[in-house]
Amino acid sequence: MQDQGQPENFPTVEETTTQIATPENSVERLSPSAPPGGLLSFLFTDIEGSTQLWEHHPVEMQVALARHDHILRKAIEAEGGYVFKMIGDAFNAVFTDPLSATKAALSAQQKLAQENWPAAIGSIKIRVALHTCVAENRQSDFVSPNLNRIARIQAVAYGGQTLLSNVVAQAVKDNLAQLSDVNLPDKVFLKDLGERRLRDLIQPEHIFQLCAPGLVEEFPPLKTLDYQPNNLPTQFSSFVGREREVAEVVQLLQRHRMVTLTGVGGSGKTRLSLAVAAEALPQFTDGAYFVELGNLTDPTLLPGEIAGVLRVQESPGKPLFESLKSYLQTKKLLLVLDNYEQLMKGKTVPVELLKAAPDLKIIVTSRVGLGVTPEREYLVEPLAVPEAGQMDLSQPERLLENPAVALFVERGQSARPGFALTKENAGAIIEICVKIDGLPLAIELAAARVKVLTPHSILTRLNERFKVLRAGELELPERQRTLRGVIEWSYDLLKDWEKRLFERLGVFVGGSHLEGVEEIGSGEVVLREDVLDGLESLVNKRLVRLTEQGEEMRYGMLETIREFGMEKLAERGEGDTVLDRYGAYYRELTDRCNSKLRGPDEMAALQRLALEYPNLRTALDWYIRQGRSEDALGFSSSLLNFWSIRSFYTEGRTYLNRTLSMPVKNKFTPARAKTLYTAAFLAFSQGLYEETGRLINESLEIYRFLDNGEGVAQALYILGVLAINQEDFSQARKALEECLNLRRETGDRTGLASVLNNLCWLSYEQGDYNSASKYVEECLLITRELKSVILLASSLVSLANIKQRQGNYQEAIENYREALKLSTQLGSVKYLAACTACLASATGKYALTLEGGDRTKYLTRSARLCGGTSKLLGDIETNLDKSEREFYEEALETARFGLGDKDFRATFGEGKAMREEAVVAYGLQEIEQDKPF
Repeated sequence: MQDQGQPENFPTVEETTTQIATPENSVERLSPSAPPGGLLSFLFTDIEGSTQLWEHHPVEMQVALARHDHILRKAIEAEGGYVFKMIGDAFNAVFTDPLSATKAALSAQQKLAQENWPAAIGSIKIRVALHTCVAENRQSDFVSPNLNRIARIQAVAYGGQTLLSNVVAQAVKDNLAQLSDVNLPDKVFLKDLGERRLRDLIQPEHIFQLCAPGLVEEFPPLKTLDYQPNNLPTQFSSFVGREREVAEVVQLLQRHRMVTLTGVGGSGKTRLSLAVAAEALPQFTDGAYFVELGNLTDPTLLPGEIAGVLRVQESPGKPLFESLKSYLQTKKLLLVLDNYEQLMKGKTVPVELLKAAPDLKIIVTSRVGLGVTPEREYLVEPLAVPEAGQMDLSQPERLLENPAVALFVERGQSARPGFALTKENAGAIIEICVKIDGLPLAIELAAARVKVLTPHSILTRLNERFKVLRAGELELPERQRTLRGVIEWSYDLLKDWEKRLFERLGVFVGGSHLEGVEEIGSGEVVLREDVLDGLESLVNKRLVRLTEQGEEMRYGMLETIREFGMEKLAERGEGDTVLDRYGAYYRELTDRCNSKLRGPDEMAALQRLALEYPNLRTALDWYIRQGRSEDALGFSSSLLNFWSIRSFYTEGRTYLNRTLSMPVKNKFTPARAKTLYTAAFLAFSQGLYEETGRLINESLEIYRFLDNGEGVAQALYILGVLAINQEDFSQARKALEECLNLRRETGDRTGLASVLNNLCWLSYEQGDYNSASKYVEECLLITRELKSVILLASSLVSLANIKQRQGNYQEAIENYREALKLSTQLGSVKYLAACTACLASATGKYALTLEGGDRTKYLTRSARLCGGTSKLLGDIETNLDKSEREFYEEALETARFGLGDKDFRATFGEGKAMREEAVVAYGLQEIEQDKPF
């Protein structure tokens, strides 16, 4: 009887042990007759799960690996390919054309799938990627920045899957018949997997899967950055030299719930944290989220910053931090808290979050550890540098194995295409890397100068700079002195007007669009028309970094460089002047965005305010610190719309309290009245009715004193909605009708729509649905004319609520679905949850008018929508307003009664298991297609 552990066509262990020493073979150079450089096609493979197979079945794996190698080499060489590198079980092969590479991949996959592997192993499955690019042949090895792309494509594949880059797919798509069996001419095809974001790559890749007889066609979703929810920023340069550190931190993250990356500024903590988050992303079903904290100095704002990134919103009567903890309680999620060193007084915040959320993990980056119990520190050392006298300069390509040298060369090539490591410049490059201690930021700044200087010239100038360190710099730790010396050297090489521009850019927190840079950066010495050229120069010198935001570029600085720029700005005595211009610019920008709210451009305006919020916060802080009360009052009140829509109630009220407590000469001013109104609005949103009444009555008193009709209308509006919530309906009607008359007189169409919607609400609460319908129908006419997404969505919900109470469930369902579709544009989970809660109620009640299978179908849909609503709220049901909460409770009761407790709980669970975007898609789905996402 044949031994099931070793098929008859396998060589014996003895026959293979001389070929394979260990599972981790060092790099083996092969195929000296590889093709010359040029446009080439590459095939990369590796074995899925090989580490575990070696650990559990080392003897069988020696046998299996020999067979695997034989099959791959034969398939590659049969199509004219050359294996130029083997690392462990991974093959790197090159072909002169993409069709040959594709044939080899198909042949290898089919042969491996047909092989009779040892029973202990089960099967050997390889991940295969194909890509075509220009590459250089260096002694039978191939060098090209584009080989990073094929490596990243391969990394997201599954065993048994072959992935093609877009360029390969387009080249072979019309010749697939050449890959097919003559009897099965149409069975080889490409499956479009869409455009996907890949780790460390700027541009996404359109990926295709090669499908053929004998191969598995269905796989789980690709493990790309867009598979799991995340906000990890796209990087505009490759990640070089930290593979070991990434693996170590990922392992630490598996054993510890909080890992803090510590190290000096410029050591690469942020970039490492992002690489780790991308690598670990598949482990976190609820995603990975990056929270930039460099713009914060007040630890009380930290929960709000995290909540803003996660889109967690405040609930009336509940602190935001408690809402955040409740939201995270059921999430399997990774948080990256970047630049924590300025917030040490708030070091218990991550600890509290970890206590509340058992499946949460946190990466912190900080120049020092937080010193809290769950923390595991990981020191991010500078990149390893070559040891003096230990490197063979006659073989410069071997020097690229050193991470510091590799980073310098890669960044040098970005600065000057065609730049290369040579025997002549290798010594200077090594000395530069040693001189600047292998600090990644320092290497980038030095390498950027390759555009205009040789490595020898760069080294000479660096040596001169380090000889003249100032006394204050000598007091810094050695590596900080080194980094500062490189930044100062790079700064010294700028032209005078470029220095001025660089210094002024330091005021921007989180970066700026070109418009802002032109406004703040121009002035004395710097002409406005020269700003763009100056930016290009600073970007080329790595002093300014680019990020892409929609159709525009955004310009910003690493925090270490920004601090240096601010220091130089202060030394020049220009700080107050530039910050004054900065504050004025952001006040004007806020007013400009506010003018676009409640209109067709409101979504773009809201997105711009969200993007600029770190700058808005900084400008407001500046006015408060300077004691400029009128500016602070005006600016803080202008942020009402943003604070309200994004539910930043606590933070907004904190700023408003600071501005209202500033000493003023005259309390009866429009700015103070508007700020009181703003504070009242936010207090009302948090359910603080007594405080709302105090603030709005003071605002109304000032507006009446000033005979400001528009202001009086605003204050009456708040008094009206406050009275509705306090069930003082006569006072509510008095205030809202006076407000209505004032807004008709002033022609304020936006304000008119808002008060009509609230008069609708008042009549609805009083059970007068006919009057409520008249108010909301007029409101809808105005909002459709204004093209305001916010007002239209709100009005549609009001109309649907009336329809539901009148028993017109189908009309109500359609109105809720239209409102839900509009609400997807708002970035507000509260709006979405309100729509799905009410939609669940109308759906359940409509079900009770049906019989048989249709009744069950609609009840099932209602129960899933209830679960989805709970998911959106993060179990914070107080986020719903009174009427919406009533509908939600009615939906729960109806679905539980109609389905029975067991089926209801199962179906509710299906809804709650959906991702937030899937809940919305399910709510918009036609009932005939009903299925959970």
